[in-house]
Amino acid sequence: MLSLIKKSLIWIVSGTASIILTACYGPPTDPACFVQLKTVDPNNDPIPGLAVSRAEYGQDSYTSSDGIAYLDGACHADIVVTITDVDGAENGSFLTKTVGLSELNVDEQGVYVVVMEWDGTPVTDGPGLPDAN
Repeated sequence: MLSLIKKSLIWIVSGTASIILTACYGPPTDPACFVQLKTVDPNNDPIPGLAVSRAEYGQDSYTSSDGIAYLDGACHADIVVTITDVDGAENGSFLTKTVGLSELNVDEQGVYVVVMEWDGTPVTDGPGLPDAN
């Protein structure tokens, strides 16, 4: 009888702990399940410093110096992301873009490519900036 009570208590405690962890941190995701997304300007130059958000998770990822952002737990192409220029004119000024991954081209490495549009802010020549011609 004592063994049955002990097993029941262990089951209840471990189940409660799992529910609490899931509620606090969300369901576990497959670490091998991620998407690479590359942001480029109309000249095909990479854009660093953009925030990439997934509305369903509320998470932000930021593009690195090579314009790449990694989205964990993204195993399917029906994900919608919003890309926002958060560094101002530092790397050029770009319009916010919301796009589904299924709408994007994929390069030879399997990276989703997003071509961003400049927001019309006057800039001078430089890497990642529109030509002043």
